[in-house]
Formats: sequence, C-alpha cells, structure tokens
Amino acid sequence: MDYVITGVPTDFFEIDFYTKGFQRKDLIILAGMPHSHKTSLALNISSNTAINHGNRVFYFSLDASPEMLVKKILFQLSNTSYSHFYLNMLGYGDLKQLYKFGEIINKAPINFFCDTKYTFKKIQTKCLSSKIVPKLIVIDSLQLLGDVTKDKTTIEKALISFKKLAEKLNTAIVLIYDDLEGARDRYTKNEYTIDTSMFIENNADVVFYIKNNAVVSVDEDDNTQQTFKEIILAKQKNGPCGSLRIGFNINSLLFYNTNEDLFDVSINNAERIVSC
Repeated sequence: MDYVITGVPTDFFEIDFYTKGFQRKDLIILAGMPHSHKTSLALNISSNTAINHGNRVFYFSLDASPEMLVKKILFQLSNTSYSHFYLNMLGYGDLKQLYKFGEIINKAPINFFCDTKYTFKKIQTKCLSSKIVPKLIVIDSLQLLGDVTKDKTTIEKALISFKKLAEKLNTAIVLIYDDLEGARDRYTKNEYTIDTSMFIENNADVVFYIKNNAVVSVDEDDNTQQTFKEIILAKQKNGPCGSLRIGFNINSLLFYNTNEDLFDVSINNAERIVSC
C-alpha cells in the first residue's frame, strides 16, 4: 500500500488511505441512522488499534455494559455468529476461537467506562485524572450525554468542548452521532453531499456517515458474493473526501478489508475520491 500512516491506525485500508490514520487532536464524527452498526465499527477500530498496535483506547459507553461491549468484540474477532450463540449452536471450534480471542482481549489496552449518567465534564475529569493518556477516545454516543438535549445549541457546545479536550490531551476523539432525521446524503455528479455544517462549524475535523443498508457485490468471474457497508467520508479538513467500502459480516458484526483491498487502494478508489 503506497501511503504513510501518521496517526492512530484503524487497520481498515480505505479509512487509513484517506485519513492517514486518526490524527492527534482531531475530532472525528461517526454519524449514521440508528442500527447502522456505528458501535460495531467503533469497537472494531478500537480493538484493531489496541491489539495490533498497542494503542491505549478509552471507550465511553452510555447505553451498554463493559461485558456487552467485550462480548461484541469477542464475536467480531472470532467471527462467531450471534445467532449460533443465542440458539446454543456453538461447536467445539467456535468455543476454542472464543477462548483464544478472550485471552487476547483480556490483555488488550482498552478501558471501558460505562455509565448512563455521563456528561462531558465527567468524561473530561476521568481523562484528565488518568495517569495514562489514551491514543484514542470513543464516545458512544453524543446524544446520550446528560448535558446534551435535542436543542442544537447543546450539541454544538459539546462539539466545541470535545475538540478542546482532544487538543489538550493531544489525542484523537471519535464521537458517535445518531442521525435521527434519517439519511440526508444524495449522489450527484460524482459527489456525495451531506449536511455537515453543524459539525464543521464547531471544529469537527473529520465526518464519516455510515449508510444503513449493507450492499452485496457479486464477482462475475467466480459468482462469489461479498457484503460490505458503504461509508461516506463527508468532510475532512486536511485531505480528500469520498465513498469508502468496507466488508461486513452481518452475523458476527465484523468489519473487514475486502478482497479488492489487496490491490492498490489509490487505484481502486480513484473514481470515488472527491475534494471536500
């Protein structure tokens, strides 16, 4: 791959190709409709950078327990079907994989902080009082914070506050944002347009929009299928924007690099790159 990672690597070729990794001091928005698997992608990125690169991650969740989050990562890494687990259909091979990756997750530098009553101030205090400075912080999600309401001004205030925190800690912060009004993107003349004004005007550096539906691609040569999620890089202050495609397993909620990513990303993505 002909590109250099200068920030926190996600290990997803297309994301890292566009962003060169999540940069220190950047505020990154991961937006999408409810049930578009934003949390799954954020957990995948967190486990990738923590396990593969030793980067400390602080993951703040306002609607899930640490056990639930660890279970999601465990099923992703082992690529084990959720339905098989709940239907008590796991075989010996599945259990062996779960045990193997359970040991890996246990040693990974990820800290989960779960509380339904988190506010920006509580998160800020937790981060600033920590003896360990994380390379990546994830907030899941912005609208669930105690000091954020449906009033747009509270969201804007939170964006500004988290940007200042990212700069103070010299770390990247990912904010998950539920687009409750539905998808606002459309494709016109090779350019995706999303209403990113609220994020950009309030210091967000990068804005991703994950589309709700998974797309199935069929290889005409061998008739094999690949399922992927389309993610719009709607805004980036210091780089190009465009459409990203990342493989997705609906059973285990695992995001992965597709077969086409084995080739030069810059060639594959040339027609999907637009200026911001």
